[in-house]
Amino acid sequence: MARELKKILNQRIGLSAVIDEISFEEKFANGFLLGEILSKFGLQPDFAFFQDLQDEETKIRNFARIIAALEDVDMILPFPDVQKIMQACLHI
Repeated sequence: MARELKKILNQRIGLSAVIDEISFEEKFANGFLLGEILSKFGLQPDFAFFQDLQDEETKIRNFARIIAALEDVDMILPFPDVQKIMQACLHI
């Protein structure tokens, strides 16, 4: 399944970064690529304000925008889950 997901992300969606098994968690930890995916499907209209940086403030800003966009379509991303995603690259 992971192979198929990478194929979808890399070939069909065409993200700005190539996703592989080594960097998957790290590349999604700051929320930038999640925002990019939502943007490509018209769900993240403020994607221009996202930054692809790894500092804590950037991660919080990116995920705050993601949470708001998901709430607009009645989806909930609980903060404990956001924390797990943001910490993924640290393997905490």
